[in-house]
Amino acid sequence: AIIALLCAFIFSYLNNTQRTYSQ
Repeated sequence: AIIALLCAFIFSYLNNTQRTYSQ
């Protein structure tokens, strides 16, 4: 459960970073 939560958090952070970079 913790691993899934961490993975989701990282994915969200990565997506946010990529979005900012793209924009």
